[in-house]
Amino acid sequence: MKFADPKNDVAFKKIFGDERHKEVLISFLNAILENNEIIKSAKILKSNILSVLATTIEDKKIFLRFKNSISDSQILKKDLEEIEMIIKENNLKWSEIEYTLNCLLCDGYIPFKYNDSLVAFWSIQDKYTGRLELGYFDVFVMLDKLDKDISKCSTNQEKWIYFINNASDLELVPKELEDIKEFKTAFETANTYSWDTKELNYYDRVSLKKGDDKNALMTAERKGLQKGIEKGEKKKQIEIAKNSLKQGLDIKTVSLITGLTIDEITTLC
Repeated sequence: MKFADPKNDVAFKKIFGDERHKEVLISFLNAILENNEIIKSAKILKSNILSVLATTIEDKKIFLRFKNSISDSQILKKDLEEIEMIIKENNLKWSEIEYTLNCLLCDGYIPFKYNDSLVAFWSIQDKYTGRLELGYFDVFVMLDKLDKDISKCSTNQEKWIYFINNASDLELVPKELEDIKEFKTAFETANTYSWDTKELNYYDRVSLKKGDDKNALMTAERKGLQKGIEKGEKKKQIEIAKNSLKQGLDIKTVSLITGLTIDEITTLC
């Protein structure tokens, strides 16, 4: 069998957004929320990426949107605009929604290394008043933090994150998951041999774009690192120049020693 990569937005929506198997979605939602809220039902909304209106056992309405995130520099304004559009397109009312969870699958980086948990909730705080915007949270699902074999995964949260991280590398359903209905169904849906040509082509296009985005991010990180190195070297050159001038060396000699231009050294005098 060949399983799709759940980190791909197309595969993620197909696996967790299947109307026929909402038990998969509900199991995943409860794993992410860690029983802070217990979801009893979910309505899958019209959207390019998986968006859900979930109902808790206390009849609270929670809006959730899932997206793959390869960078921690999320643009809040864009996210809020997209959420607003989904709310309108599905004829929902903000007054009926208890709060909104913008769920980000962090692939390739860990935004909260100091946090021991696999999932972090981040709320908006007004810089000047200190007021928290309790109606909206970014939820970071830190995929790279799970460094366990499936045999060591004890909670549903760990098992679902293992599934998202590793499904595309597996040829068979792990024996630890094959008897759990929700996971068995998720693997069946992820089996690309059952997908049609249109789905496979769309999946491949998204995979290619994700690869391009990752390459762009890595290039930016390398440039940032190089810039930091160069800045550090420049600072060191300036310190050497200052010390050399204090010891009475002439500007031309200091220039030869440090590699700084005469004009740069002159400004230090």
